[in-house]
Amino acid sequence: MKQYRQFYINGERVDPDSGEVNDVVNPATDQVCLRVASANRTDIDRALEAAHRAFPKWSATPAAERRDLLLAAADEMEPRKEDFPATAVDGAKPALMNTWRPRLLSVDRE
Repeated sequence: MKQYRQFYINGERVDPDSGEVNDVVNPATDQVCLRVASANRTDIDRALEAAHRAFPKWSATPAAERRDLLLAAADEMEPRKEDFPATAVDGAKPALMNTWRPRLLSVDRE
């Protein structure tokens, strides 16, 4: 079973403050399909502070460059696309199914 016990905050993987994990249950099977780190107020505050610090630079970045960065991130996730449906189950079926990236696939990359 996959386990994600860290957060990605401010460009690095960090351990959660509490060290606790949550089970993600697939409603179709009623079985635990994933374990993820549990965030508390300290973790959320760290993430928000990092986001607030990053926002001025990000918002000043030209839209085309932001698009390119997001597409590059999507390309990095592509080989792991089978991991993503397990993180988003919706009404007894994976919400992302095989179309986890439909909007990005339709973006003009030129």
